[in-house]
Amino acid sequence: MADHEYRGWTLLADVTPEVVAGKRGKRGRPAANAPAPEPKTVYQITWTWSPDDSYRRHQVQQASTLVLATSDRTLSPYEMLTTYREEYQVEHGIRWLKSPLRLDPVYLKNPDRVAGFGYVAVLALAIARRLQALVRETLVDQAPLALPEGRAVERPSDRVLFRLLDVPLLALKVGSYPLMWLLTHSIHPWIERVCSLLNLTLSALLPGST
Repeated sequence: MADHEYRGWTLLADVTPEVVAGKRGKRGRPAANAPAPEPKTVYQITWTWSPDDSYRRHQVQQASTLVLATSDRTLSPYEMLTTYREEYQVEHGIRWLKSPLRLDPVYLKNPDRVAGFGYVAVLALAIARRLQALVRETLVDQAPLALPEGRAVERPSDRVLFRLLDVPLLALKVGSYPLMWLLTHSIHPWIERVCSLLNLTLSALLPGST
């Protein structure tokens, strides 16, 4: 018993002695003058298990305690916990940057150009996150965003938004004035919805518009 730990439980043992008749050491009929076997005492152990409520409360308290350290002393405990819980978004952004479609391979050798490419990638990530935040904030009081496959989402990701806005564009430059048109004569409903959520208008980009 000393080698086992019973954490969270209280183990009680009750030992009850009992005197029983002894047994002869040999088989067969005993001799007429053979002495009677001496009685012996046997012990019966009764185990009782009960939960240790104080230990369990202590374990629950420790499991529900999260220690966070920060150098920003202006944050309240709630703000600190909220910021910590948003850490996964930063990790998701880093994974987005490290995906093969964005940073691998980099056909650049000049350190300044590599740094510039990284800056553009981080800037693109910031824009994507901002668009995602704007659409989600607007959708709080509106109907979910309907997707082409028939389902609707209340909190679309940046990947979903860029997939919906994936339309061919024609970019031209006349003098110092850049021009851009959509290479399509119609705008899908989901594109119009995303643009309305972002407070954008694409009608001026359609061919033939002035």
